[in-house]
Amino acid sequence: MKFIKQNILTIVTAIFILVLSTMPVGSFPEVAVPNIDKPIHFIMYAFFTMMMLMDRTLFHHHSTVYWYFYAPLIAIVYGGLMEIVQHLIGYRSCSIYDFYANDIGAVIGALLFALLHRLFHKP
Repeated sequence: MKFIKQNILTIVTAIFILVLSTMPVGSFPEVAVPNIDKPIHFIMYAFFTMMMLMDRTLFHHHSTVYWYFYAPLIAIVYGGLMEIVQHLIGYRSCSIYDFYANDIGAVIGALLFALLHRLFHKP
């Protein structure tokens, strides 16, 4: 139970991504903008990485330098797994470009969190 409390933002975000990643494509509104899903992937994985780092900061009272490496790495692996799951469920498709958007979002999320933490953290 302690693990869940200390990682609640990460867990909720991971579940949200899992639900969105496994919903049938027809469940989403039709948008006439080509590749609109790429910025959405970017934002979701940037947010996911930031929530991992936020959990470290809020509940562990520190965000070590190692977590600026581990959080995006975990998000990248999770994004890869979600692409594999989409391929396996059949009604979604696996895309290397979605994976790239996930990866870039994860890395930018860590950098953005580091910047915001530095700007607003009171030592």
